[in-house]
Amino acid sequence: MSSPNRLPRHIIWLSLGALASLAGSGAILAGISAVTTTGAGQPDAGVNALGVYFLVIALGLGGLVLAAMAGKELLDFRRQLQLR
Repeated sequence: MSSPNRLPRHIIWLSLGALASLAGSGAILAGISAVTTTGAGQPDAGVNALGVYFLVIALGLGGLVLAAMAGKELLDFRRQLQLR
């Protein structure tokens, strides 16, 4: 049986999900800037910018929501520890 003072796993998974989402958003955004700078003079070398930017924004917002959920769970966990 686990210790009651041990951090619950769902807080860790929420934090890892937020980190992965925000890192993916940043990596895609960096990839967009690399692709658009190398294909500047060619008419068909661009990226479907609207769809990719939507993906970057969705991943970023998803990461922020997951981080907020992990923060709330962590605060609730600490409050429960103080009540014991």
